[in-house]
Amino acid sequence: MSKESKDLTKAETISKDEHHISKKLRSEVRLEPCLFLRRPMDDTLWNLSVFLSKSIDACLSKNIDNSQIEIEGRLGRILSKSNNARVRDNTISECLFDFNSNYNFDQNMSMEQHAVFNQILNHATKSNPNIKYQHLKTIDSFYGGLRVTKDLETLQQTCIKKIKVSEMHIRSPNCEFDMRISVNLEVEQELPKDLGHREPRCTRQKDRLSYNYQLVSVDLTQIKEDTVKIHELEVEFIKPSSLLAQKKLADSNSPNNFCSMVEVLLNTLRMLIRMGKTGPF
Repeated sequence: MSKESKDLTKAETISKDEHHISKKLRSEVRLEPCLFLRRPMDDTLWNLSVFLSKSIDACLSKNIDNSQIEIEGRLGRILSKSNNARVRDNTISECLFDFNSNYNFDQNMSMEQHAVFNQILNHATKSNPNIKYQHLKTIDSFYGGLRVTKDLETLQQTCIKKIKVSEMHIRSPNCEFDMRISVNLEVEQELPKDLGHREPRCTRQKDRLSYNYQLVSVDLTQIKEDTVKIHELEVEFIKPSSLLAQKKLADSNSPNNFCSMVEVLLNTLRMLIRMGKTGPF
């Protein structure tokens, strides 16, 4: 064997040994998140957690029952009112958006996109037997500030007064959709006594596919108002009271899962907009 061949064989052996040692070190050495030994919180998550904490305080200041608080996230597009087109700016990744009266949030999606999300959620349900699926059909009738909902299967009626508390908007320029996180109050009311003698301001038929898993419910809804059909997707905390309990612990500087629970809501929305994007991501 020539000297060059011997040198090449020796170099290959050393290279293989170094690779083996490096692989062994990676499996044995525990890497810390950073020099300061802790992981910095995601900036969007931090801001969303602060926003929800303040919004919950605003709700509680009204002396309402915890069950009346609604916390939800919706997919949609932030549109400029000047041209009714989706906002395009210099941002190249997810960020909070300074939403004001110059913009609209369009939460309607195409029937085709709605079908894509339906396939995604059905596949998740087949893969995870712990996801609970429901198919609900209701009619919402609006009388002034009241919403009367009739379940078409049980024929049970409920009356709600919905009060908007706060909203946060998140731009996702790499995906087909942006996000809106809303905190509302849904205050149960008695059914109007003259309900059968009044014409509602408008009526909406809702066909909803609901996928419940642990903390959140993903609701895929087709809404029909007159001849117009609207398709929406929202993610909502099933029991906001569990989030409020963790906030109470956080407020007293006790160990808590408040931000972790907020992250479940945020990550569910993130995964949906990434999986629903046309093309690779």
